[in-house]
Amino acid sequence: MARAVSVRTRCDQERFVERLWFVVSGVSGARGGVGYSLQFYEEPVLSQLAYQVVSLSGAVLVLIGYAALQRGLLQREDRWFSLLNFVGSALLAWIAILDRRWGFILLEVVWALLSIPPLVRRPGRPPT
Repeated sequence: MARAVSVRTRCDQERFVERLWFVVSGVSGARGGVGYSLQFYEEPVLSQLAYQVVSLSGAVLVLIGYAALQRGLLQREDRWFSLLNFVGSALLAWIAILDRRWGFILLEVVWALLSIPPLVRRPGRPPT
């Protein structure tokens, strides 16, 4: 039966790999057949619950804007529509960056950037 070994820091990883190399390179027969599985991970920036809350908040904001547009409550030129899209996609982009999800990073960053021009346009000025 293999035992999982959790290693939290880079220093711990290096020490563990040095010890593992010592065991594998000569003394491994003395371990009595006990297997090890490496489980390297970094301490998360946010807890899993916080990740879920942030990503769900971003998705809800984008969906509120889309639903309001579809129902005729907002127009495409409304600042609220652009603000909902910008904030929602920025939150989703942040989570995608932390998770290193390149497809979602591209999608959400571009979505957020496309939401900026209507936010900075002066009121009453038609879109170009």
